[in-house]
Amino acid sequence: MITIDELKKLDGYAHYMGLGVIKYVFRKNRAYHFWSDLAPAIVEDIHEHRFGFTSKIIKGELKNYIYDVPGQDPNSSLQVERGECVPGAERIIEVPNANVVEMCTFTTVAGKSYKIAYDTLHRVECLTPKVITLLDKKLPFQQENPRFITDADNPSPCAFSQPKSDKECWEIIEYTLAE
Repeated sequence: MITIDELKKLDGYAHYMGLGVIKYVFRKNRAYHFWSDLAPAIVEDIHEHRFGFTSKIIKGELKNYIYDVPGQDPNSSLQVERGECVPGAERIIEVPNANVVEMCTFTTVAGKSYKIAYDTLHRVECLTPKVITLLDKKLPFQQENPRFITDADNPSPCAFSQPKSDKECWEIIEYTLAE
């Protein structure tokens, strides 16, 4: 297990992502993710990424839910949007009234890894109170703007709309590292 002192030697930076995680980036393609109750999720939208990645679970257990959108459902308020994940970004609605189908789930435990392709719609759930992962991005990015599944009747805030201070991020990282 990495220590707080070892993290600080990596000379990276930490920031809060509204998906309930503190991300510590220490290379262009590598980051630790720290999930705990001190970093609650403000948004839990199904999403994809600009890049494929491998994620190794360092501590805890994480469950992935994988989705597909095979078409539309007139009774659905869900929609597929494409665009940036930044406050105030304009997104294009690709599929209104989306028929979102859960295709599968899988759980990954400490010491194991999983891979997600850039165009895989997914969301994660922490199965333990604290989860730490080491993420390796596949570079270069495979797409400029990823897709998000949002609820037109209940819009969620941007994941980056409620930042935490550097001090708060480090306190959460230290808490998550502790047994």
